Amino acid sequence: MELGAFTARGAAGSPVDRALACLLGLLGLWVSEACSINIEDLGIERGHRTVTVLDQGSGPRIKLALIHLPSRVARSTPELRHGGVRSGRGG
Repeated sequence: MELGAFTARGAAGSPVDRALACLLGLLGLWVSEACSINIEDLGIERGHRTVTVLDQGSGPRIKLALIHLPSRVARSTPELRHGGVRSGRGG
């Protein structure tokens, strides 16, 4: 019930809110992992949309996981569906 309310609240917001709610709620990413995803971290592997999660240490970014995005997450915003995310920070 709480997850449903969380994702519904995100869906009612901006495209960035919607994508963030899906990444946190449906993939179980930590806030720091979800907020650090760049456009370069999104890709396609074997016909599936993917996101690469990287280590947030102070040194070079190290790949922790390659996650296949469930269709609901990939559909979370039109920007994700077409291969990129516009950041809410003017990017």
